[in-house]
Amino acid sequence: MFKTYITTIIALLIISSSLYAQDEIIVSLAPGPLLSKTDFMSAEVIDARLDKTKIGTLKKVLSSKKVNANFPCEFSAYLNITLAKILPPKDHKIPLVFIIHKLKVTEFTVLGDNYGYCKTILEVAKESDSLLYSLGIFESEIYKRISPLSHSSDLRIIKTIKNCLKALKKTDWKNYKGQLIDRENLQYKYNFRQVPKKGIYTSFGQLCRNTPRLSNISEAKKAKRKSKNPEYHFDKEFSDFGNRIKFVSDGEDIYFHKGNGSFIKSKQHGRFIYFESKLSPAQASHRFGLFGGSTSSLKIRSLILDTKTGLMSEIDGYGLHTISKEYPEIVRDFKKTKMKRADMENAIKQLNAKFE
Repeated sequence: MFKTYITTIIALLIISSSLYAQDEIIVSLAPGPLLSKTDFMSAEVIDARLDKTKIGTLKKVLSSKKVNANFPCEFSAYLNITLAKILPPKDHKIPLVFIIHKLKVTEFTVLGDNYGYCKTILEVAKESDSLLYSLGIFESEIYKRISPLSHSSDLRIIKTIKNCLKALKKTDWKNYKGQLIDRENLQYKYNFRQVPKKGIYTSFGQLCRNTPRLSNISEAKKAKRKSKNPEYHFDKEFSDFGNRIKFVSDGEDIYFHKGNGSFIKSKQHGRFIYFESKLSPAQASHRFGLFGGSTSSLKIRSLILDTKTGLMSEIDGYGLHTISKEYPEIVRDFKKTKMKRADMENAIKQLNAKFE
Protein backbone atom coordinates (compact mmCIF):
# COMPACT_ATOMS: atom_id res chain seq x y z
CA MET A 1 0.00 0.00 0.00
CA PHE A 2 2.78 2.41 1.05
CA LYS A 3 4.84 1.42 -2.01
CA THR A 4 1.86 2.16 -4.32
CA TYR A 5 1.37 5.55 -2.63
CA ILE A 6 5.05 6.47 -3.13
CA THR A 7 4.92 5.36 -6.78
CA THR A 8 1.84 7.53 -7.39
CA ILE A 9 3.52 10.57 -5.79
CA ILE A 10 6.65 10.10 -7.91
CA ALA A 11 4.54 9.79 -11.09
CA LEU A 12 2.67 13.00 -10.28
CA LEU A 13 5.93 14.83 -9.62
CA ILE A 14 7.34 13.65 -12.96
CA ILE A 15 4.20 14.80 -14.81
CA SER A 16 4.20 18.12 -12.96
CA SER A 17 7.89 18.65 -13.72
CA SER A 18 7.35 17.86 -17.38
CA LEU A 19 4.47 20.33 -17.61
CA TYR A 20 6.44 23.02 -15.86
CA ALA A 21 9.34 22.62 -18.27
CA GLN A 22 7.04 22.94 -21.26
CA ASP A 23 7.92 26.05 -23.29
CA GLU A 24 5.03 25.91 -25.74
CA ILE A 25 1.55 24.43 -25.83
CA ILE A 26 0.55 22.77 -29.09
CA VAL A 27 -3.11 23.17 -29.96
CA SER A 28 -4.53 20.50 -32.27
CA LEU A 29 -7.94 21.08 -33.84
CA ALA A 30 -10.68 18.47 -34.14
CA PRO A 31 -13.11 19.93 -36.73
CA GLY A 32 -16.14 18.08 -35.40
CA PRO A 33 -19.37 18.01 -37.46
CA LEU A 34 -19.20 19.28 -41.04
CA LEU A 35 -20.80 22.60 -41.87
CA SER A 36 -23.96 21.49 -43.67
CA LYS A 37 -25.40 22.84 -46.92
CA THR A 38 -22.45 24.94 -48.04
CA ASP A 39 -21.62 25.83 -51.63
CA PHE A 40 -18.06 26.95 -50.92
CA MET A 41 -14.75 25.36 -50.00
CA SER A 42 -11.26 26.52 -49.11
CA ALA A 43 -8.87 27.21 -51.95
CA GLU A 44 -6.26 28.94 -49.82
CA VAL A 45 -5.68 30.32 -46.34
CA ILE A 46 -3.66 33.54 -46.04
CA ASP A 47 -2.10 34.49 -42.74
CA ALA A 48 -2.60 38.27 -42.38
CA ARG A 49 -2.06 38.41 -38.60
CA LEU A 50 0.18 41.16 -37.27
CA ASP A 51 1.86 38.72 -34.85
CA LYS A 52 2.69 35.44 -36.57
CA THR A 53 4.83 34.03 -33.75
CA LYS A 54 1.94 32.48 -31.80
CA ILE A 55 -1.83 32.06 -31.65
CA GLY A 56 -1.92 33.29 -28.05
CA THR A 57 -0.85 32.36 -24.55
CA LEU A 58 -2.27 29.58 -22.38
CA LYS A 59 -1.73 28.46 -18.81
CA LYS A 60 0.09 25.24 -18.14
CA VAL A 61 -2.03 22.58 -16.46
CA LEU A 62 -1.50 22.66 -12.68
CA SER A 63 0.36 25.95 -13.02
CA SER A 64 -0.36 29.66 -13.29
CA LYS A 65 2.52 30.21 -15.69
CA LYS A 66 1.59 31.18 -19.25
CA VAL A 67 3.42 30.00 -22.35
CA ASN A 68 2.97 30.58 -26.06
CA ALA A 69 0.46 28.45 -27.96
CA ASN A 70 0.73 27.34 -31.58
CA PHE A 71 -0.61 24.81 -34.05
CA PRO A 72 1.33 21.56 -34.75
CA CYS A 73 2.60 22.89 -38.08
CA GLU A 74 2.68 26.07 -40.21
CA PHE A 75 -0.38 28.26 -39.53
CA SER A 76 -1.89 28.64 -43.03
CA ALA A 77 -1.30 25.03 -44.06
CA TYR A 78 -2.80 23.68 -40.84
CA LEU A 79 -5.93 25.83 -41.10
CA ASN A 80 -6.35 24.90 -44.77
CA ILE A 81 -6.31 21.23 -43.77
CA THR A 82 -8.82 21.96 -41.00
CA LEU A 83 -11.14 23.89 -43.33
CA ALA A 84 -11.00 21.05 -45.85
CA LYS A 85 -12.46 18.81 -43.13
CA ILE A 86 -15.15 21.33 -42.14
CA LEU A 87 -15.95 22.13 -45.80
CA PRO A 88 -15.19 18.94 -47.78
CA PRO A 89 -14.24 19.76 -51.41
CA LYS A 90 -16.91 18.93 -54.00
CA ASP A 91 -17.09 19.57 -57.73
CA HIS A 92 -20.07 21.94 -57.39
CA LYS A 93 -18.49 24.05 -54.65
CA ILE A 94 -16.92 27.46 -55.31
CA PRO A 95 -13.32 27.83 -54.05
CA LEU A 96 -12.82 30.83 -51.77
CA VAL A 97 -9.78 32.40 -50.14
CA PHE A 98 -9.85 32.73 -46.37
CA ILE A 99 -7.74 35.55 -44.91
CA ILE A 100 -7.08 35.35 -41.17
CA HIS A 101 -6.62 38.83 -39.69
CA LYS A 102 -6.76 37.61 -36.12
CA LEU A 103 -6.88 34.30 -34.29
CA LYS A 104 -6.10 34.68 -30.63
CA VAL A 105 -6.58 32.45 -27.60
CA THR A 106 -5.84 33.20 -23.98
CA GLU A 107 -6.78 32.14 -20.45
CA PHE A 108 -7.04 34.18 -17.27
CA THR A 109 -8.41 34.08 -13.73
CA VAL A 110 -10.95 36.54 -12.32
CA LEU A 111 -12.15 36.38 -8.72
CA GLY A 112 -11.04 32.75 -8.47
CA ASP A 113 -12.76 31.62 -11.68
CA ASN A 114 -10.85 30.52 -14.79
CA TYR A 115 -11.89 31.85 -18.19
CA GLY A 116 -10.95 30.99 -21.73
CA TYR A 117 -11.13 33.51 -24.56
CA CYS A 118 -10.88 33.23 -28.31
CA LYS A 119 -11.38 35.79 -31.06
CA THR A 120 -11.24 35.16 -34.80
CA ILE A 121 -11.43 37.79 -37.54
CA LEU A 122 -11.85 36.12 -40.91
CA GLU A 123 -12.04 37.82 -44.30
CA VAL A 124 -13.44 35.85 -47.22
CA ALA A 125 -12.45 36.61 -50.81
CA LYS A 126 -12.91 35.19 -54.27
CA GLU A 127 -10.09 35.14 -56.80
CA SER A 128 -10.52 36.16 -60.43
CA ASP A 129 -7.67 36.63 -62.93
CA SER A 130 -5.19 36.53 -60.03
CA LEU A 131 -7.02 39.40 -58.29
CA LEU A 132 -8.72 39.15 -54.89
CA TYR A 133 -12.20 40.53 -54.25
CA SER A 134 -13.34 40.70 -50.64
CA LEU A 135 -16.79 39.29 -49.89
CA GLY A 136 -16.78 40.46 -46.29
CA ILE A 137 -14.99 40.43 -42.96
CA PHE A 138 -16.53 38.32 -40.22
CA GLU A 139 -15.62 38.12 -36.55
CA SER A 140 -16.54 35.95 -33.62
CA GLU A 141 -15.36 35.91 -30.01
CA ILE A 142 -16.05 33.64 -27.07
CA TYR A 143 -15.56 34.09 -23.32
CA LYS A 144 -16.19 30.92 -21.35
CA ARG A 145 -15.56 29.63 -17.85
CA ILE A 146 -13.18 26.69 -18.03
CA SER A 147 -11.63 23.97 -15.90
CA PRO A 148 -8.06 24.65 -14.69
CA LEU A 149 -7.23 20.98 -15.19
CA SER A 150 -7.44 20.85 -18.97
CA HIS A 151 -7.21 22.96 -22.11
CA SER A 152 -10.26 23.55 -24.32
CA SER A 153 -8.94 26.34 -26.53
CA ASP A 154 -9.25 24.05 -29.57
CA LEU A 155 -13.03 23.93 -29.14
CA ARG A 156 -13.25 27.72 -28.94
CA ILE A 157 -11.13 28.15 -32.07
CA ILE A 158 -13.33 25.78 -34.06
CA LYS A 159 -16.50 27.44 -32.79
CA THR A 160 -15.38 30.97 -33.73
CA ILE A 161 -14.29 29.79 -37.20
CA LYS A 162 -17.63 28.05 -37.76
CA ASN A 163 -19.50 31.13 -36.52
CA CYS A 164 -17.72 33.20 -39.18
CA LEU A 165 -18.53 30.64 -41.88
CA LYS A 166 -22.18 30.55 -40.81
CA ALA A 167 -22.31 34.35 -41.03
CA LEU A 168 -20.93 34.12 -44.59
CA LYS A 169 -23.64 31.59 -45.49
CA LYS A 170 -26.31 34.11 -44.50
CA THR A 171 -25.06 36.68 -47.01
CA ASP A 172 -25.69 36.84 -50.76
CA TRP A 173 -22.00 36.15 -51.38
CA LYS A 174 -22.54 34.38 -54.71
CA ASN A 175 -24.02 37.49 -56.31
CA TYR A 176 -21.74 40.00 -54.61
CA LYS A 177 -19.09 41.48 -56.91
CA GLY A 178 -16.78 42.10 -54.00
CA GLN A 179 -14.25 44.82 -53.22
CA LEU A 180 -10.84 44.64 -54.87
CA ILE A 181 -8.09 44.19 -52.27
CA ASP A 182 -4.32 44.11 -52.54
CA ARG A 183 -2.88 40.67 -51.86
CA GLU A 184 0.41 42.30 -50.85
CA ASN A 185 -1.26 44.67 -48.36
CA LEU A 186 -4.24 43.01 -46.70
CA GLN A 187 -4.29 45.10 -43.53
CA TYR A 188 -7.26 47.45 -43.16
CA LYS A 189 -7.16 50.85 -41.51
CA TYR A 190 -9.99 53.04 -40.22
CA ASN A 191 -10.20 56.52 -41.75
CA PHE A 192 -11.15 58.46 -38.62
CA ARG A 193 -11.26 61.76 -40.54
CA GLN A 194 -14.65 60.89 -41.98
CA VAL A 195 -17.71 58.95 -40.86
CA PRO A 196 -18.23 55.73 -42.88
CA LYS A 197 -20.96 55.46 -45.47
CA LYS A 198 -24.55 55.11 -44.38
CA GLY A 199 -25.43 51.48 -43.72
CA ILE A 200 -25.06 48.52 -41.39
CA TYR A 201 -21.72 46.83 -40.72
CA THR A 202 -21.26 43.32 -39.37
CA SER A 203 -17.64 43.79 -38.27
CA PHE A 204 -15.13 46.50 -37.47
CA GLY A 205 -13.17 45.41 -40.54
CA GLN A 206 -16.15 46.23 -42.76
CA LEU A 207 -16.33 49.63 -41.07
CA CYS A 208 -12.66 50.19 -41.93
CA ARG A 209 -13.19 49.12 -45.53
CA ASN A 210 -16.23 51.43 -45.69
CA THR A 211 -18.30 48.64 -47.24
CA PRO A 212 -21.70 48.40 -45.53
CA ARG A 213 -23.53 45.09 -45.69
CA LEU A 214 -26.72 47.05 -46.41
CA SER A 215 -26.84 50.72 -47.47
CA ASN A 216 -30.57 51.38 -47.66
CA ILE A 217 -31.44 51.62 -43.98
CA SER A 218 -34.24 53.18 -41.97
CA GLU A 219 -33.87 56.12 -39.61
CA ALA A 220 -32.81 55.34 -36.05
CA LYS A 221 -35.72 55.24 -33.58
CA LYS A 222 -35.07 56.64 -30.14
CA ALA A 223 -36.21 54.48 -27.23
CA LYS A 224 -39.40 55.74 -25.57
CA ARG A 225 -38.00 56.13 -22.08
CA LYS A 226 -36.50 59.51 -21.32
CA SER A 227 -32.76 59.59 -20.76
CA LYS A 228 -29.79 61.88 -21.23
CA ASN A 229 -28.16 58.93 -22.94
CA PRO A 230 -30.95 57.39 -25.02
CA GLU A 231 -30.71 54.09 -26.82
CA TYR A 232 -31.83 53.61 -30.40
CA HIS A 233 -33.37 50.89 -32.52
CA PHE A 234 -33.19 49.85 -36.16
CA ASP A 235 -36.13 47.46 -36.09
CA LYS A 236 -36.22 46.32 -39.73
CA GLU A 237 -32.47 45.87 -40.00
CA PHE A 238 -32.29 43.98 -36.69
CA SER A 239 -35.08 41.63 -37.77
CA ASP A 240 -33.02 40.80 -40.89
CA PHE A 241 -29.52 40.64 -39.43
CA GLY A 242 -30.00 40.21 -35.67
CA ASN A 243 -26.94 40.30 -33.45
CA ARG A 244 -24.65 40.02 -36.47
CA ILE A 245 -24.90 43.82 -36.68
CA LYS A 246 -21.91 45.43 -34.95
CA PHE A 247 -22.24 49.02 -36.11
CA VAL A 248 -24.63 51.30 -37.98
CA SER A 249 -23.70 54.58 -39.65
CA ASP A 250 -26.26 57.21 -40.63
CA GLY A 251 -23.54 59.14 -42.46
CA GLU A 252 -23.10 61.56 -39.56
CA ASP A 253 -22.76 59.38 -36.45
CA ILE A 254 -21.80 55.83 -35.54
CA TYR A 255 -24.18 53.58 -33.59
CA PHE A 256 -22.70 50.70 -31.62
CA HIS A 257 -24.83 47.59 -31.11
CA LYS A 258 -24.95 46.69 -27.41
CA GLY A 259 -26.96 43.58 -28.22
CA ASN A 260 -30.56 42.46 -28.73
CA GLY A 261 -31.40 45.43 -30.93
CA SER A 262 -30.24 48.25 -28.62
CA PHE A 263 -27.79 50.77 -30.07
CA ILE A 264 -25.87 53.66 -28.53
CA LYS A 265 -24.92 56.74 -30.54
CA SER A 266 -21.45 58.23 -30.70
CA LYS A 267 -20.88 61.61 -29.08
CA GLN A 268 -17.42 62.22 -30.54
CA HIS A 269 -15.89 60.86 -33.74
CA GLY A 270 -12.20 60.72 -34.49
CA ARG A 271 -9.17 58.63 -33.62
CA PHE A 272 -11.19 57.55 -30.56
CA ILE A 273 -14.97 57.28 -30.94
CA TYR A 274 -16.69 58.23 -27.70
CA PHE A 275 -19.95 56.75 -26.38
CA GLU A 276 -21.89 56.76 -23.13
CA SER A 277 -24.21 54.03 -21.95
CA LYS A 278 -25.86 52.78 -18.78
CA LEU A 279 -24.29 49.44 -17.88
CA SER A 280 -23.64 47.30 -14.85
CA PRO A 281 -20.10 45.94 -14.40
CA ALA A 282 -21.44 42.50 -15.38
CA GLN A 283 -22.87 43.88 -18.63
CA ALA A 284 -19.64 45.72 -19.31
CA SER A 285 -17.59 42.57 -18.70
CA HIS A 286 -19.72 40.53 -21.10
CA ARG A 287 -19.83 43.12 -23.86
CA PHE A 288 -16.45 44.80 -23.62
CA GLY A 289 -14.23 42.26 -21.89
CA LEU A 290 -14.07 44.05 -18.53
CA PHE A 291 -14.26 41.98 -15.36
CA GLY A 292 -14.85 42.58 -11.68
CA GLY A 293 -17.16 44.69 -9.54
CA SER A 294 -20.75 44.35 -8.41
CA THR A 295 -23.30 42.86 -10.76
CA SER A 296 -26.11 45.12 -9.60
CA SER A 297 -24.93 48.75 -9.77
CA LEU A 298 -26.13 50.30 -13.00
CA LYS A 299 -24.46 53.54 -13.97
CA ILE A 300 -23.71 55.54 -17.07
CA ARG A 301 -20.21 54.71 -18.27
CA SER A 302 -17.83 56.45 -20.64
CA LEU A 303 -16.74 54.17 -23.49
CA ILE A 304 -14.32 54.53 -26.38
CA LEU A 305 -13.81 52.61 -29.59
CA ASP A 306 -10.10 52.62 -30.40
CA THR A 307 -10.05 52.90 -34.21
CA LYS A 308 -6.51 51.55 -34.37
CA THR A 309 -7.30 48.25 -32.65
CA GLY A 310 -11.08 47.98 -33.05
CA LEU A 311 -11.45 47.41 -29.30
CA MET A 312 -14.28 48.95 -27.26
CA SER A 313 -13.49 49.65 -23.62
CA GLU A 314 -14.58 51.68 -20.63
CA ILE A 315 -12.46 54.81 -20.20
CA ASP A 316 -11.51 56.39 -16.87
CA GLY A 317 -8.74 58.69 -15.66
CA TYR A 318 -6.10 55.97 -15.83
CA GLY A 319 -7.26 54.93 -19.29
CA LEU A 320 -7.11 58.54 -20.47
CA HIS A 321 -3.54 58.75 -19.20
CA THR A 322 -2.68 55.56 -21.11
CA ILE A 323 -4.02 56.71 -24.49
CA SER A 324 -2.73 60.29 -24.24
CA LYS A 325 0.83 59.74 -23.02
CA GLU A 326 2.19 61.85 -25.86
CA TYR A 327 -0.07 64.74 -24.82
CA PRO A 328 0.24 65.02 -21.00
CA GLU A 329 -1.49 68.40 -21.00
CA ILE A 330 -4.80 66.65 -21.73
CA VAL A 331 -4.64 64.65 -18.50
CA ARG A 332 -3.49 67.73 -16.57
CA ASP A 333 -6.46 69.73 -17.84
CA PHE A 334 -8.82 66.84 -17.09
CA LYS A 335 -7.61 66.62 -13.48
CA LYS A 336 -8.43 70.31 -13.01
CA THR A 337 -12.10 69.57 -13.71
CA LYS A 338 -14.67 67.68 -11.64
CA MET A 339 -13.80 64.66 -13.83
CA LYS A 340 -17.41 64.02 -14.78
CA ARG A 341 -18.50 62.35 -18.02
CA ALA A 342 -18.81 65.72 -19.79
CA ASP A 343 -15.20 66.41 -18.81
CA MET A 344 -14.12 63.03 -20.18
CA GLU A 345 -15.98 63.70 -23.43
CA ASN A 346 -14.21 67.04 -23.74
CA ALA A 347 -10.85 65.39 -23.05
CA ILE A 348 -11.48 62.85 -25.84
CA LYS A 349 -12.49 65.71 -28.14
CA GLN A 350 -9.19 67.49 -27.38
CA LEU A 351 -7.24 64.27 -27.90
CA ASN A 352 -8.92 63.61 -31.26
CA ALA A 353 -8.00 67.12 -32.38
CA LYS A 354 -4.33 66.16 -32.00
CA PHE A 355 -4.71 63.60 -34.79
CA GLU A 356 -6.49 65.82 -37.29
